[in-house]
Formats: sequence, structure tokens, C-alpha cells
Amino acid sequence: MAKYRLTGDQADAMNANMVRTAAAEGLDYHLEGGFTGNTFDAHQLACLARDRGCQDAVVERLYHAFFVEQRSIFERDAIVALGVEAGLDADDVSRALHADAYASAVEADVAEARAIGVTGVPFFVFDGRYAVAGAQAVDVFDQALGEAEASELRA
Repeated sequence: MAKYRLTGDQADAMNANMVRTAAAEGLDYHLEGGFTGNTFDAHQLACLARDRGCQDAVVERLYHAFFVEQRSIFERDAIVALGVEAGLDADDVSRALHADAYASAVEADVAEARAIGVTGVPFFVFDGRYAVAGAQAVDVFDQALGEAEASELRA
């Protein structure tokens, strides 16, 4: 709420809208009364997972834990456990987080996002040029993907 300068009612309304939007797409989100915090270490985990060849599984595990199971993805112990559940070694994850081994990679990603105008999440970039900000309807994504594809075909 502080980061986006929202009142409690506004945050609750935003979460309720996201739950409705997810349900319309067949997703089972549970955001009421959930955890909030800094995702820096979760991003470090995703970078480690990329290096270990299992980034998709780890990111999916983080999303499911947060959006469906109402588990924290903010404390290191929770992040280690989720990494292990997605197939990573606990000691490997703990060492990487303790050493902030991927801090520079996360900071570089943040800098790149700021440079292209990202101000919030979710934010999707297609073909490095076409962006969709926020939770949008499927037709908005279809349009952006169509523009990216048409641009690629013209190239």
C-alpha cells in the first residue's frame, strides 16, 4: 500500500479485481489477507534457477505459492523451501542468497526495466519493442503479439 500510495480499501479492491480477472481465465487466485514484502531475493532465486536450467519451474512455484497457496515469497527461509520444492539444492540456494550472488543481475534487470519505462507489475515486453502494462484482457495481448509478429515478418 505504501509503495503505490493506496488505502487499505483501494488495495483490497485491486486484489478483488485481480481475483475476479484470474477466475475469468480459469485461475484460482487467493489474495485476501496474503503476504506482502520485497521480492528481491525471489528474483535472485529466479536468476539462480536460470543458471541451473529450471527457471520456469521455479518461477511457476513462486507464483503458485503466492497467488494460490498464500505463502510468503519474501523471507529467505520461505524462498529456500520453494526453491527446493522446484528442484534446486537447499545448500546451493542458501549460499546464493546469503552471498547475494545474483544481486547485480537483479539490479541490472531493474535498471533495464526502468530504462524502458516499467513502473509496475505485471509488465510484458514482446520482441523488445511491444509492451503490455498491467493485468490486461486477452485481446490486448493478442494485439501486442500480432504487432510483434507482423513486425518480424516485415523485417
